[in-house]
Amino acid sequence: SKEREQLFQQVFDAMNTTQRLMKAQFHLMFRQLSISPAQAHLLVVVQDTQPISLKDLAAKLYMTPGAVTQFVDALEKLGYLERTGQAEDRRIVCISLSKRGTDVMKRINAWRDKMMTNIVATFDDNELTVLAHLQQKIKQYMEENSCSETQKGEHHGK
Repeated sequence: SKEREQLFQQVFDAMNTTQRLMKAQFHLMFRQLSISPAQAHLLVVVQDTQPISLKDLAAKLYMTPGAVTQFVDALEKLGYLERTGQAEDRRIVCISLSKRGTDVMKRINAWRDKMMTNIVATFDDNELTVLAHLQQKIKQYMEENSCSETQKGEHHGK
């Protein structure tokens, strides 16, 4: 219906604007930390998966190992990352957050949590319940309709 189409457009516009404004806020913070958004993303992935090999990190970021190495080198120079060899195979280099990197991620996470807490504080209990339900539905849809690692390369036609 026409009404549903208008509602869809309102939701779509609001999501795009929200994403753009949140990105701008994050970019401002990253600038204060002297890191790029791409470097910040790499730090988040390392935080969630450490220790991680350069090869696995490249795969998770959809980058070539060479490109990831350049990012890692720059972040290591800034003192945010450290390399460690694996006991089983010295050729495999693993990446972890350094003490400084852990501190920076704590700041980024605290800042994000504060922003989300401030936003959610403007909702009443009913609005929060509805939002939680809708976010869960979106998450479930995305999980069910995204290619998992094991499905890569397979074709899912109708």
